[in-house]
Amino acid sequence: MFLCFSRRYFLNFRVIEMLNNEPPVTFLMLSFNSRDYIKSALNSAFEQSYDNLEIIVSDDCSTDDTCEIVKRMFGDYAGNKKCSLIENSKNKCTLNNFISATESASGELIVVSAADDISKSDRVSEIVKQWSFSGRPGVVYSDCEIIDESGVVVSGSFLNQSPGSMAQNIFGVKRNDILGCSAAYSAEFVRQVPRIVGRYLFEDSFMNFMSHYYHVNVIFIGVPLVGYRAHSASVSNSGSSWLNFNDEKKNQLKAAEYDCNKSDMYTKIAAIAESDGEIEIARKTLGHSDLFKIKSEWYSYGLARRFLLLSKSKYGSLRKWMIARFFGLNFFVVLKLAMNYVRR
Repeated sequence: MFLCFSRRYFLNFRVIEMLNNEPPVTFLMLSFNSRDYIKSALNSAFEQSYDNLEIIVSDDCSTDDTCEIVKRMFGDYAGNKKCSLIENSKNKCTLNNFISATESASGELIVVSAADDISKSDRVSEIVKQWSFSGRPGVVYSDCEIIDESGVVVSGSFLNQSPGSMAQNIFGVKRNDILGCSAAYSAEFVRQVPRIVGRYLFEDSFMNFMSHYYHVNVIFIGVPLVGYRAHSASVSNSGSSWLNFNDEKKNQLKAAEYDCNKSDMYTKIAAIAESDGEIEIARKTLGHSDLFKIKSEWYSYGLARRFLLLSKSKYGSLRKWMIARFFGLNFFVVLKLAMNYVRR
């Protein structure tokens, strides 16, 4: 009994000691044409209960008045958190906006936020507690709520119980993908990952790959700490499922463009792995790149080509995707809208 009591006392003392010695943390917000949501996102950063926190907004050459709003809010802010705005002179796209902004971060941990999402006031505190107690792993991320354009919660959880396809296809492991909207990264980890030239949208896919590649520990917090906003302008979530034919068709074509972007990104990553002498990983990464290339070009293929690709595919998730879209874009959109109507 004495040993159990002593161990429990030691663990509690360790937690208290870590919380009293707050490591410096950077709250990094990535913005681009975010005028409609930047106020609520930035207010949620101001309201963080964690004290040793700097707030950086890195704006990717917005064409609206996002930067003017940020400057006004920083000017009016009366709290004790250091605030700074980075204004990119040209658009870098999400991945390189993220990478370049981390070079200005002074925190030992970098908590990432999109400029349309809302962080719970204890988000940073909870992340730091788990990060410190777990030996400062490379990545900590949490569950999140889904909120609509007005901020109303439409789903209390974003958990995806299916393991990520990249982890299985390239590294042969079953692990859920990192949720970029709720992710925090050790600054040490971020600064060791290679830089790639190009305009790429998905920093979470890139960092998810690198977390496997560098064998860093990843911690998941099963509590929603972020309100992830679903709206029509979102890159990763287009919002309402009740769209008309033309809007849904546009979404599918937009998704094809994003798949093309991912294909190019994984091709660049494969070149990095090959230069490191990781030939097998490079080969599998190119195969994963081809998966997105097929999806990006699918609607331009004839039925014979689609049938051939379907019969040869070794990825179960891709086969399901192909089958649903086998008869083309218009047929798939009608099918999807009909299924949404039935569910309603």
